[in-house]
Amino acid sequence: ISQSNARTVALRDVKRNLTGFYKCEVSADAPLFHTEIKSGLMIVVDIPEGDPTLFVEKVKYALGDKIRANCSSRASYPAANLTWFVNGQQ
Repeated sequence: ISQSNARTVALRDVKRNLTGFYKCEVSADAPLFHTEIKSGLMIVVDIPEGDPTLFVEKVKYALGDKIRANCSSRASYPAANLTWFVNGQQ
């Protein structure tokens, strides 16, 4: 916050707990004392580090076999979406 000023807020090394609604309040001086408030949601995202991992039980399968595979991603916030593709088709 040390690099913030009347118009801009600067936050360093943000963590997930800073996710939330932020408000800006502007007040007029006397005699009106009118106040305007605007708020907006800021979400601190934490993307997964590195590529997803894919585990397949075998490399070769016979016709009629059941394929078992696992795709996983490291921790992220919000949780990453994992989508399967076979030969480029979802």
